[in-house]
Amino acid sequence: MIELAGGDRATLGEGPIWDGRDGRLFWVDIIGGVINVLTPGASSARQIEVGEHVGCIALTAEPNTLVGALRGGWYWIDLETSTKQLIATSPAGAECRFNDGAVDHAGRFWVGTMEYAETNPVGELYLLAPDLSYRSTDRGFICSNGITWSSDRRWMFFVDSRNEVIFRYRFDDEEGLLGERTVFVDTSDLPGVPDGIEMDSEDTLWCAFWDGGQIVGFDTDGEARQTIAVPAIRPTSLTFGGSDLTTMFITSAAFGLSEGELAEWPASGAVFELDRPTPGLPANVFAGEPWTEPR
Repeated sequence: MIELAGGDRATLGEGPIWDGRDGRLFWVDIIGGVINVLTPGASSARQIEVGEHVGCIALTAEPNTLVGALRGGWYWIDLETSTKQLIATSPAGAECRFNDGAVDHAGRFWVGTMEYAETNPVGELYLLAPDLSYRSTDRGFICSNGITWSSDRRWMFFVDSRNEVIFRYRFDDEEGLLGERTVFVDTSDLPGVPDGIEMDSEDTLWCAFWDGGQIVGFDTDGEARQTIAVPAIRPTSLTFGGSDLTTMFITSAAFGLSEGELAEWPASGAVFELDRPTPGLPANVFAGEPWTEPR
């Protein structure tokens, strides 16, 4: 059974993260410029307004501080006061923004950029290191999206939604270096376009399909093996949470839907949850020291 997890409807809900330290679910509303914080079982989520488009967030060593990739750059964000401090200005062009991102096992924050118009392949994949330096690691994407890793940390996966592909890189976990980019899955034959992704503990790669109304699980050979129907036509991403990481949380969007489509899919923009037999993996924490400035 898939159910509503709680919280207000988002325009463009994205980037869910479960913090197992205190049992909280975070996700963003990119267009709304809001970070949502939900304690499961609560009737509503707390909202932190950041004043600009927010692509994604990540946990830090301080539970009440997040690191965020916002329209203007990377920031420290205080959840209690809504204070933010710039780490580095966004290297993306004026017509671009950060989109999805994730932290690897060594605490590096990987984030993709994309053009607002989603027409030109100007998106790049950036790495924000624990020392707060950053570098571009690959480029040429139309709509940079979900990022995750295999459980043995030997592979990194990365989505370009508009090219309808999930890429795979050989990954050097110690140095944070990418090998050759190859196609893991060409999703053009599946309904919708690939969006956010997450790996479970058995190396099933789960992908949300925008305009597909579903979450699809791919095996290690890139074969679609499982499908979960979502009561929103635009699911955007997912994560695993709960005390044993067997609750799948799914974000969704109402962005761009017509009145008729919203009537057909009234739960669009909500966060959903369902129990899964296979647990996920815990979220990694960005290793940079909160509230420090780049050297």
